[in-house]
Amino acid sequence: MRSEGPHWRIHVGAHKTATTHVQDVLELRADALAGEGVHLVHRERARKARLASCLRPETGLIKGSWLFRRGRWSRRMAALLDGAATGTTLVSEEQLIGVSDGLLCPVFYPQAGERMGILRRLLAGAPTTLFLSIRNPATIIPSAYSQCLRAGARGIPTLDQLREQCLSRPPTWTDLVRRIRQAFPEARLVVWTFEDYIAEPAPFLGLLSGTALADWPTLEAPASTRGLSAETIGEILALDRSLSRKERVARCEELAAGDKGVRRFQPFTAGEVAALTSAYEEDLAGMERAFPGVRHRPRA
Repeated sequence: MRSEGPHWRIHVGAHKTATTHVQDVLELRADALAGEGVHLVHRERARKARLASCLRPETGLIKGSWLFRRGRWSRRMAALLDGAATGTTLVSEEQLIGVSDGLLCPVFYPQAGERMGILRRLLAGAPTTLFLSIRNPATIIPSAYSQCLRAGARGIPTLDQLREQCLSRPPTWTDLVRRIRQAFPEARLVVWTFEDYIAEPAPFLGLLSGTALADWPTLEAPASTRGLSAETIGEILALDRSLSRKERVARCEELAAGDKGVRRFQPFTAGEVAALTSAYEEDLAGMERAFPGVRHRPRA
């Protein structure tokens, strides 16, 4: 059993980097983690506490070392933070740096720095390790677009706008890492790639939990996180724009549930995928130059 002081280990995302898989596997091993002195905050508990909402810059006032909000939010936050009183508290919540449409912006997660600054004040000096999982823009952007459409989102870029935006100036993860580091300089930041994680999840689950647990469960990706087919994407884009938000969300959910399309949704051409992949590889190399040791790579 571990015996260490209060310590937070927080997986902040990004979306569409197997975060649901991470959370599901951790929850299956919650008892074993507790035996190692690691208190897991279950995904639903973090969401019920509105943890991610409390990190929005417009949410409320900082008073002392706690984030205060009128009514139930402050009570929920206090209850959630009680778990960090002793030992290690482990959280995986991809909403902490923003919502999924933050992957469709010219800059990944525009509010991430401000949100991590609020988190820093909220944790009041407790030792913290932040974990960020990232992915090739050529695949994460179509996946995030699909997820936003599945949820009935409005106000996201059109496919033409998205392609022009990404190809003229590919978004960089190094920029996001820089903003997180600037906002929460005391925290240790660990980055891994989705591509490395899906090849062999176990080492990264051990890294995240800070334990030497073995026999991590093998799980399939849940249907709710799978990308929509090109055919269903087309059906959603063709929906009547006069639908109310409630009607649109219901129709999107219906189309997603009945998705029987066969063509994978990929708005980028093969040449564009190659260009974005090359930019991603250059971005990873630049990240390692700018922030030596921040990226965790599996042993050869």
